[in-house]
Amino acid sequence: RCNGGYVVAPGSVVEGKLYEIARNLPLAPVPASLLERIEAHRKARRIEHDTEGRMVIEARRRNETLFQIACALRRFGVDTPALLESLRVVNNKHCHPALADFELQTIAVSAARYRPAGEQTRRTNP
Repeated sequence: RCNGGYVVAPGSVVEGKLYEIARNLPLAPVPASLLERIEAHRKARRIEHDTEGRMVIEARRRNETLFQIACALRRFGVDTPALLESLRVVNNKHCHPALADFELQTIAVSAARYRPAGEQTRRTNP
């Protein structure tokens, strides 16, 4: 809901009629403007490579990308010291320019606040 609008979902009553899910109908065409936005987003997230074919993490994407990598490892139960060491390897090999070590420590600690997959609570307190 935004700008004074409202949400209509199955189970809602609109003008005295029950709102239900329509089944077995063809999908509506996707508006061209939405496809353009999706394509622009896809291009913006494209991974760059150097002349030798190695992945390059550009300056504007370093923190976000390294945090995503750390969170992916954390889901498998990787602890903070191992997260930090993994981030150092990726940072030194793929980030241009590389982040300072204190930034990697911050990323590792932030990612370690999340519990590994399968545990009850999604995030722990700092």
